[in-house]
Amino acid sequence: MISGSYLKVSFIVGTLGQGGAERQLYYYIKALVEGRSKVYVLCLTKGDYWEKRIKELGVPVMWVGQSHIRLLRLMSIVQHIRRHPVDIIYSQHFHTNLYASFAAFMTGKRVYGSIRNNAYQEIDSVGNFLGTLSLRLPKMIVANSKTGMQNAVKLGKKEDRLFLLPNVVDESIFFPGSREKITTKFIVTFIGRLYQQKRVDRIICLAKKFIHKQCDIEFRIYGDGPLLEELTELANHQGVLNQNLFFYGLTSDAVSAYQESDVLLLTSDYEGTPNVVLEALSCGLPIVASDVGDVSELVKDGENGFIFSPSDLDTAYEKLLLLYRDQALRARMGHKNRQYVLDQRSYATLHKTLDDLFTHTHH
Repeated sequence: MISGSYLKVSFIVGTLGQGGAERQLYYYIKALVEGRSKVYVLCLTKGDYWEKRIKELGVPVMWVGQSHIRLLRLMSIVQHIRRHPVDIIYSQHFHTNLYASFAAFMTGKRVYGSIRNNAYQEIDSVGNFLGTLSLRLPKMIVANSKTGMQNAVKLGKKEDRLFLLPNVVDESIFFPGSREKITTKFIVTFIGRLYQQKRVDRIICLAKKFIHKQCDIEFRIYGDGPLLEELTELANHQGVLNQNLFFYGLTSDAVSAYQESDVLLLTSDYEGTPNVVLEALSCGLPIVASDVGDVSELVKDGENGFIFSPSDLDTAYEKLLLLYRDQALRARMGHKNRQYVLDQRSYATLHKTLDDLFTHTHH
């Protein structure tokens, strides 16, 4: 892989928790290792979900977050890179782009930064000054969505300094369930972090719309986060908690969650390319999702799912009701989604894309 040469790559990451960016990082590392490149990870946190799995690939994960002082963290990163020289320093999270950029400057290495969302949100999350630097300092920025790339250009990044690395999914792990469902209920599933961005309050509103209809529908919320208590209280106040809406917490078996479901529901205010949508597509589920980020690249309205304006819950309700009533439609959409992943978004496509990234963007 990588044009016949073996690369040495250091990934700098903020966390290895159970997020989409971290799952994609695992895929990148796996593909690089399969191509016989040498890889290690420098992480600001330790003991997170993906750390053990990355180590099982034979890849060292080193903790560089001992200090809360950014300069000391940077010096720790630089020391590791000088001790274990690499060709490329790759920041997997937007908020680690500056660490990667300064480390690359101090060691004379190539640097790649990341946009994992829509660019605007990421700049807001770290502040305008640091956010602008985080976008502009890395020579090359890798985005997982066309929306993120377009916004980066509007924010002043040159188009030829951006590279689209689409999210992929391991279709051998995420596949349609073959067994009969345990329940006859129509299962609507959300999987994600319980942050403001995800707008799970909208799912609670939708559950309330269904509570008085003669529909055997169950909403399942998988995930944890700072809004769990607030959302649980809201669901209880709306009379849906443990009636037709259930909080399942973090799941270590997302595949089973998808396989037991009839539809994936996404109600976010903004996204890049949502990992959960790809996983659900690979498991043969129709999608009902807010029209944000690159969702419309994955979900063609009326063909393999439905998209709605984030605040238009009436449309979301109507589409869920339609899918509830039409099992044949669900089956057609699900088959189309699985085929799309196999054709265009499977893990197998990643090797060539990484090859393009690391060879064709080298100036």
